[in-house]
Amino acid sequence: MTHLVRRLRRGTRGQSVVEFALLIPMIMVFVVAVIDFGKLFYTYQVITNAAREGARYAALADAKITDGVVQQAIRTSLEPIADPGAISFVAKPAAGTCPPLTLKPGGFVLVYGCGWSGTPAVDPSAVVEIRMEYKTVLLGRFLDLTTGQQTFPLTTRMVMRNE
Repeated sequence: MTHLVRRLRRGTRGQSVVEFALLIPMIMVFVVAVIDFGKLFYTYQVITNAAREGARYAALADAKITDGVVQQAIRTSLEPIADPGAISFVAKPAAGTCPPLTLKPGGFVLVYGCGWSGTPAVDPSAVVEIRMEYKTVLLGRFLDLTTGQQTFPLTTRMVMRNE
């Protein structure tokens, strides 16, 4: 009887190893996907904060706050995710107009703003829009199969009233 129990126990050990070997690739894909999604969410939060900071500075009616100050605030907020050389500021449109950012996707962080005068009579609102093409680790492989691209566009737009 003891001999039979030992034989059954030995067979169970081999079964566990095989089950582990079959499950480990799926577990690793899941872990990498969770990390990749977390990084994507973090990046989105950073660009949203940068747009908020830029719009906050741009909305202030202060002669000391120039376009350069607003751009520096945005650059500083984007430091955790973007190289300063990869940040492009798009030319401002005419006063009173602020259409959405419609530029071709690229690997750069594109920042667009209007209403940065801080004068409510000229521009009622300060707007900062940031667009970034986020290159994923694992999610991009699935995007590549369905859409033919390995990047995920992240866009955020912040509007603050000039006071």
